[in-house]
Amino acid sequence: MKFPNKLFEYKETVIYDCVKILEQLKEDTQVFELYKICKSKCNGSQEFIDALVVLYAIGKIDYDSDKRRIVSVKRDNM
Repeated sequence: MKFPNKLFEYKETVIYDCVKILEQLKEDTQVFELYKICKSKCNGSQEFIDALVVLYAIGKIDYDSDKRRIVSVKRDNM
């Protein structure tokens, strides 16, 4: 997971990927569909997964494993 520092520019970091994912995210989205939308904007597939983990950890998204969908998006506290 890359964070901004002397070696990595903002556009190369997980924070950038988080912002790009939140811009494209709808209320009820499958992860693969979201990846297809964001793959040209994110830094790679592993970085996309890292960004989803960060968003889940900070409470921006919720995941329903039965439906295999991101079911809730919270944008007001970032």
